[in-house]
Amino acid sequence: EQYTREITLANDGIVDQSGVYAYAQHSFATIEQLDRWGVKFEKDETGDYAVKKVHHMGSYVLPMPEGHDIKKVLYRQLKRARVEITNRIVVTRVLTDADGAACGVLGFDCRTADFLVVRAKAVVLSCGAAGRLGLPASGYLMGT
Repeated sequence: EQYTREITLANDGIVDQSGVYAYAQHSFATIEQLDRWGVKFEKDETGDYAVKKVHHMGSYVLPMPEGHDIKKVLYRQLKRARVEITNRIVVTRVLTDADGAACGVLGFDCRTADFLVVRAKAVVLSCGAAGRLGLPASGYLMGT
Protein backbone atom coordinates (compact mmCIF):
# COMPACT_ATOMS: atom_id res chain seq x y z
CA GLU A 1 0.00 0.00 0.00
CA GLN A 2 2.88 2.34 0.81
CA TYR A 3 4.50 1.56 -2.55
CA THR A 4 1.22 2.27 -4.36
CA ARG A 5 0.92 5.63 -2.59
CA GLU A 6 4.55 6.50 -3.40
CA ILE A 7 4.26 5.60 -7.09
CA THR A 8 0.95 7.45 -7.38
CA LEU A 9 2.52 10.56 -5.84
CA ALA A 10 5.67 10.31 -7.98
CA ASN A 11 3.52 10.15 -11.14
CA ASP A 12 1.13 12.96 -10.19
CA GLY A 13 -1.70 10.46 -9.82
CA ILE A 14 -1.54 9.29 -13.43
CA VAL A 15 -1.29 5.56 -12.72
CA ASP A 16 -3.56 2.55 -12.54
CA GLN A 17 -3.39 2.06 -8.78
CA SER A 18 -4.80 -1.48 -8.94
CA GLY A 19 -2.05 -2.40 -11.40
CA VAL A 20 0.66 -0.83 -9.25
CA TYR A 21 -0.69 -2.64 -6.19
CA ALA A 22 -0.78 -5.98 -8.04
CA TYR A 23 2.79 -5.38 -9.21
CA ALA A 24 3.88 -4.71 -5.63
CA GLN A 25 2.11 -7.82 -4.33
CA HIS A 26 3.78 -10.13 -6.84
CA SER A 27 7.22 -8.54 -7.16
CA PHE A 28 9.00 -10.33 -4.33
CA ALA A 29 7.90 -13.81 -5.45
CA THR A 30 8.95 -12.91 -9.00
CA ILE A 31 12.36 -11.72 -7.81
CA GLU A 32 12.86 -14.96 -5.87
CA GLN A 33 11.93 -17.00 -8.96
CA LEU A 34 14.30 -15.01 -11.18
CA ASP A 35 17.04 -15.46 -8.57
CA ARG A 36 16.54 -19.24 -8.63
CA TRP A 37 16.73 -19.19 -12.43
CA GLY A 38 20.08 -17.38 -12.32
CA VAL A 39 19.39 -13.64 -12.54
CA LYS A 40 21.92 -11.91 -10.29
CA PHE A 41 20.51 -9.34 -7.86
CA GLU A 42 22.56 -7.15 -5.55
CA LYS A 43 22.69 -8.61 -2.03
CA ASP A 44 24.04 -7.30 1.25
CA GLU A 45 26.63 -8.93 3.53
CA THR A 46 23.94 -11.16 5.11
CA GLY A 47 22.71 -12.43 1.74
CA ASP A 48 19.47 -10.43 1.77
CA TYR A 49 18.41 -8.39 -1.24
CA ALA A 50 20.06 -4.95 -1.11
CA VAL A 51 17.10 -2.71 -1.93
CA LYS A 52 17.81 0.97 -2.45
CA LYS A 53 15.79 4.02 -1.46
CA VAL A 54 15.05 6.29 -4.43
CA HIS A 55 11.58 7.50 -3.39
CA HIS A 56 10.59 9.56 -0.35
CA MET A 57 9.11 6.80 1.81
CA GLY A 58 10.37 3.28 1.23
CA SER A 59 13.22 1.28 -0.27
CA TYR A 60 11.94 -0.41 -3.42
CA VAL A 61 14.70 -0.54 -6.05
CA LEU A 62 16.72 -3.73 -6.30
CA PRO A 63 19.79 -3.39 -8.53
CA MET A 64 20.64 -6.15 -10.99
CA PRO A 65 24.37 -5.76 -11.68
CA GLU A 66 24.12 -8.30 -14.49
CA GLY A 67 20.63 -7.32 -15.64
CA HIS A 68 21.72 -7.51 -19.25
CA ASP A 69 21.52 -11.32 -18.90
CA ILE A 70 17.84 -11.38 -17.92
CA LYS A 71 16.69 -12.02 -21.50
CA LYS A 72 19.05 -15.00 -21.78
CA VAL A 73 17.78 -16.43 -18.49
CA LEU A 74 14.14 -16.01 -19.52
CA TYR A 75 14.87 -17.47 -22.96
CA ARG A 76 16.27 -20.65 -21.38
CA GLN A 77 13.15 -21.02 -19.23
CA LEU A 78 10.85 -20.55 -22.22
CA LYS A 79 12.78 -23.13 -24.25
CA ARG A 80 12.55 -25.62 -21.35
CA ALA A 81 8.79 -25.07 -21.31
CA ARG A 82 8.72 -25.63 -25.10
CA VAL A 83 7.26 -22.19 -25.77
CA GLU A 84 7.45 -21.18 -29.42
CA ILE A 85 9.40 -17.94 -29.69
CA THR A 86 9.05 -15.55 -32.61
CA ASN A 87 11.43 -12.59 -32.64
CA ARG A 88 11.52 -9.26 -34.43
CA ILE A 89 7.78 -8.97 -34.95
CA VAL A 90 6.23 -5.51 -34.78
CA VAL A 91 2.66 -5.96 -33.60
CA THR A 92 0.19 -3.66 -35.34
CA ARG A 93 -3.14 -4.96 -34.08
CA VAL A 94 -4.55 -7.10 -31.29
CA LEU A 95 -7.05 -9.61 -32.66
CA THR A 96 -10.26 -10.13 -30.70
CA ASP A 97 -12.95 -12.78 -30.70
CA ALA A 98 -16.73 -12.21 -30.88
CA ASP A 99 -16.80 -11.37 -27.16
CA GLY A 100 -14.03 -8.78 -27.49
CA ALA A 101 -11.39 -10.91 -25.75
CA ALA A 102 -7.85 -10.84 -27.15
CA CYS A 103 -7.14 -13.98 -29.17
CA GLY A 104 -3.97 -13.11 -31.06
CA VAL A 105 -2.07 -10.40 -32.88
CA LEU A 106 -1.32 -9.17 -36.37
CA GLY A 107 2.18 -7.96 -37.10
CA PHE A 108 5.09 -7.92 -39.49
CA ASP A 109 8.69 -9.07 -39.38
CA CYS A 110 10.82 -5.93 -39.09
CA ARG A 111 13.61 -7.47 -41.19
CA THR A 112 11.66 -9.14 -44.00
CA ALA A 113 8.39 -7.13 -43.90
CA ASP A 114 6.46 -10.44 -44.00
CA PHE A 115 3.04 -10.22 -42.35
CA LEU A 116 2.22 -12.64 -39.57
CA VAL A 117 -0.97 -13.67 -37.80
CA VAL A 118 -0.44 -15.18 -34.36
CA ARG A 119 -3.43 -16.85 -32.73
CA ALA A 120 -3.17 -17.40 -29.00
CA LYS A 121 -5.10 -18.60 -25.97
CA ALA A 122 -3.67 -15.66 -24.03
CA VAL A 123 -2.17 -12.31 -25.05
CA VAL A 124 0.12 -10.29 -22.79
CA LEU A 125 0.58 -6.63 -23.65
CA SER A 126 3.68 -4.98 -22.26
CA CYS A 127 5.49 -1.72 -22.78
CA GLY A 128 7.96 0.47 -21.05
CA ALA A 129 11.60 1.18 -20.62
CA ALA A 130 14.13 -1.48 -19.72
CA GLY A 131 15.68 0.86 -17.17
CA ARG A 132 18.49 -0.32 -14.90
CA LEU A 133 19.06 -3.43 -17.01
CA GLY A 134 22.10 -2.11 -18.83
CA LEU A 135 22.68 -1.59 -22.52
CA PRO A 136 21.97 -4.37 -25.02
CA ALA A 137 24.96 -5.84 -26.85
CA SER A 138 24.34 -3.44 -29.76
CA GLY A 139 24.90 -0.46 -27.45
CA TYR A 140 21.65 1.17 -28.56
CA LEU A 141 19.01 2.22 -26.07
CA MET A 142 15.60 0.74 -26.83
CA GLY A 143 12.29 -0.07 -25.17
CA THR A 144 11.15 -3.50 -24.07
